[in-house]
Amino acid sequence: MNTLKQLRIQEQQQQEQEQQEQEQEQDNQEQEEQEQEQEQEQENQEQEEQEQEQEQQSSQQEEKEEQQQPQASDEKMSKEEVDKLLEMIQREEERMQEKMKGKKSNKKILKDW
Repeated sequence: MNTLKQLRIQEQQQQEQEQQEQEQEQDNQEQEEQEQEQEQEQENQEQEEQEQEQEQQSSQQEEKEEQQQPQASDEKMSKEEVDKLLEMIQREEERMQEKMKGKKSNKKILKDW
């Protein structure tokens, strides 16, 4: 009977050892999964940061292009176009001055005293 008892104890110990090994293996798997998740999250975060940087760079590039466009259009104006614009402004100014002179001369000044 003694040997039978020892066999049972050995079997029980073996089962406990197998169970411990399974638990440890499961723990290892869980740990690996957590590490993979963390790596994935980190990669996602890095990718988001890169996308944000690219967006900022593209928006800055667009701003630079927008700022350069008006200057380019000013440079493209020919001397003749500039002269025409100046003449139009001068004529308009002369008309306004004549209107102002005409209004002043037509007014009668009434004195209350």
